[in-house]
Amino acid sequence: MLKIAPECVPCVLKASITAIKNATDDEEKQLLILRRALRAFSETSWDTVPLKLHKIIREIIKEETGVDDPYRALKKKYNEKALSLYPEMKKIISESDDSLKTSAKLAALGNTVDFGVYSGAELEKLIESVKRLEFSVNDYDRFRRRLENSETLLYFLDNSGEIVFDKVFLETMIEERGKPFEGLTIVCKSSPVLNDATLEDVKETGLDELPNVELKTVDIELKPPKGESVENWVAAHDLTILKGQANLEGFIDLHGVFFLLVAKCDRIAKVLSAELGGLVLKYNP
Repeated sequence: MLKIAPECVPCVLKASITAIKNATDDEEKQLLILRRALRAFSETSWDTVPLKLHKIIREIIKEETGVDDPYRALKKKYNEKALSLYPEMKKIISESDDSLKTSAKLAALGNTVDFGVYSGAELEKLIESVKRLEFSVNDYDRFRRRLENSETLLYFLDNSGEIVFDKVFLETMIEERGKPFEGLTIVCKSSPVLNDATLEDVKETGLDELPNVELKTVDIELKPPKGESVENWVAAHDLTILKGQANLEGFIDLHGVFFLLVAKCDRIAKVLSAELGGLVLKYNP
């Protein structure tokens, strides 16, 4: 895993302040939550992934305000917005020279829908930019070969809104194969940290209606249900794709998997040898 680094702290604090303001308009309550969070951060071992700090702030917000999901309204808004652009994404893919590659780039671009890093995302501009962008880290050819020889797929989701881009990518993979996967396992969060996709989002966007799909969840710290392991999930599938920075941070030691994301900070860009803001499709051998 990628442990908390000094540069992770201001990023977490920025996201924390946004979450606090989404949960309450009471400035005294906002400051109380922030003071509690800063104290908790200083007392927590940082020998873990940044998600641990996000979990702390989420729990404090819930205790102080009763709000269990400060981003619920925004998540729904972005799901609906992305769904409204679904036909446009399908059109761009159908008109491209390489439908699979274009859908993979769209899925990576969807990773920009991240309320922890960005205040918002203009989805129309994201979709249009796919025509001019290429992967900064490009293991696409390896991915295509693996897909051609895979009957089962394990796909880890990241954020709401973004998952409509994932839906288009998954549908394109099925079309490229000319048949459904024998087994398609989609993994989301059991509860959100920021705007993480949960089962509610999966059903809201129709991902649960894909053929031969099975839904699984991991908790806020990316741990599967008791008695199961992500390593066993990977071993049971021919192809594994993990979306987003949190999944990269938590599962960077997994072998034989593909990471699909945008390199949204200097640290991640350096780890991946990618351009800052670049699209990444990386195979972890």
